Amino acid sequence: MMKKTLFMKLYRPIYIGFWLDIALLAAWFILEIFAYMLAKSALAGTTSLVSWVSVAIVATETVGLGLMLLLLFTTFILYADRLPDASISCTTQSVKQTLSLHRFLNRRDVTVTQLIVGVPANTKNSRVTSAFNRAVKKSVVDIQSDKVIVLVQLPYTQQSQEIFKTIDSQLKEYLANQMPDYYFSGATRDRNVLWFEGRKR
Repeated sequence: MMKKTLFMKLYRPIYIGFWLDIALLAAWFILEIFAYMLAKSALAGTTSLVSWVSVAIVATETVGLGLMLLLLFTTFILYADRLPDASISCTTQSVKQTLSLHRFLNRRDVTVTQLIVGVPANTKNSRVTSAFNRAVKKSVVDIQSDKVIVLVQLPYTQQSQEIFKTIDSQLKEYLANQMPDYYFSGATRDRNVLWFEGRKR
């Protein structure tokens, strides 16, 4: 049975943390503009409002800086762990191929044959598709110097898995086309995880 690599374990937390830090940076910037406009306006004498904005700015700066340092430390640990088996370019390609795999697996609303009684088809299909897309967002491609490991997270519900069956046959071909330097064997399934391993040609 295959196990998740450190890259697979840390990819999603780092990805979410990165965008959260961007959001905090945007919030800090907006608060700074608001504080500047407040200082120039007639509300400058409103102590409670000025105090609230100042606290919000400091809190955003502190959390954002702390998160950034945590991301840098985690990324350093990740690179240090991968250096014997994968170069920096391999890690960059892993991120690129993971994002590409997400785009390939992402589905828009599709028709599912099994309907839930009492729920409109379009509403149910939207929920099933959303559940499918949430699951496959956890898929990761880990490119190393001599091999590639692909983890495809399958949805838990039977109806969502019906969607996966429509692209199951295309997945191996997609991986082979995306990474032609590697030869991919058949998929191995472990519960709700599908594993592909590619060896360097």
